[in-house]
Amino acid sequence: SLTLRGAISLNFHVSIPEELKANDEAFVEFAIYGNEATVITKKLSEFTTDTSGNLMLSCELPSPMWSRAVTARVSDGKDNYGENYTYSVKNYAMYMLSGNFTTASSETDALLKDLCIALLNYGGFSQKYFGYFDENEYELANGNIVHGNNSIISELVTDEYDEAILSDKTASLSGECAGIKYYGVNVAVDAATAITHYFTLDGNASDYVFKLTSSVCEETVLDPEVVDGKLSVSITDIPAAYLGIPYTVTVTPVGGGNAISVTYSVRDYMAHNLNSSANGLPDLIRAMYLYNVAAVDYFGE
Repeated sequence: SLTLRGAISLNFHVSIPEELKANDEAFVEFAIYGNEATVITKKLSEFTTDTSGNLMLSCELPSPMWSRAVTARVSDGKDNYGENYTYSVKNYAMYMLSGNFTTASSETDALLKDLCIALLNYGGFSQKYFGYFDENEYELANGNIVHGNNSIISELVTDEYDEAILSDKTASLSGECAGIKYYGVNVAVDAATAITHYFTLDGNASDYVFKLTSSVCEETVLDPEVVDGKLSVSITDIPAAYLGIPYTVTVTPVGGGNAISVTYSVRDYMAHNLNSSANGLPDLIRAMYLYNVAAVDYFGE
């Protein structure tokens, strides 16, 4: 299965003996195939159980890796390994587009297929932008895939959406706070989408409270970190359906006083960078926008 609500995860549902689950040394090894395999290991105890009682072995994957095969295997920690299970995000999306799967609702099926097309396009244009296995069309997540009215799905990502992207702006910055100034923002497009705000600071981070508010989450106190001499706070695991939702970070001195407030959404990032001269970035932003639209339609959020 695939998890799309926060971090993008490819999930292998595997029946695991109870004695192996109880083994503190047991782990899962994921191998993501590229020029050389990227190997990730996680303790078996870190995974959750699905509704059928199987262990759900979840491997988070950034968008440029959605076309790559992932192999999962379980070890008891003593060099004894179980079967290899191999799949990819692209395999999953292609199966959903094949017509061999149904949700028992033709309307939901259509929305799921639209989401899978948007997902493959987002992955393919990410590969092109980051230069990851992009020399051959067949290596791309969206390479040479025909669907619907005999259309190559990559051709669905066009500049006709630019007006909508550019008109969707919620970014704002207000207020002043002694000893701290707003510096800038970055959006990370990884397995999970994240917004990170940066501040310059004269005093101590412990002298301030950083609060996150949004229509889609409860008020949360964020823990700041020091990155390249700047103080940063991050809004992590933003679901695909929430890329257009504004998040507000308010910085207030401990004990009260004047505050800085910054509001930003991932769609603001899209609007700001759509006309970038960076090769491939405008198409990636268009694909990201369509992925957001399809996720909103499918999840109803």
